[in-house]
Amino acid sequence: MIVELKKKMFMNFLKMCLAFLGGKMMLMLVCYPSQLMKDASENIGLACYCSSWYEFKPKVKSLLFLMMVRTLRPCCLMACRGVPVNFSTVTFVEKTTMSYITALLSIQS
Repeated sequence: MIVELKKKMFMNFLKMCLAFLGGKMMLMLVCYPSQLMKDASENIGLACYCSSWYEFKPKVKSLLFLMMVRTLRPCCLMACRGVPVNFSTVTFVEKTTMSYITALLSIQS
């Protein structure tokens, strides 16, 4: 009977670990393209700044200036009411999940 109970607890633990890893993978699949888009938009602004924009014609200068101003706020996917979906979201969700798990384990003990 004790062996069956331990086996059942192990199976429940295994199911929870697989569910956690599956959720983490789904979150990463959603956040990865947004992180790539954010990095690319930041690189565009840096490339505009590092070019010799001061040697161009005035119209090109103004266009490059507008591009640099536009890239001050990087492009990224948003969720709900303005929550950016990127790797910082993944780390926040993981940190919160581990806090809840730790709290539940301390209550159980």
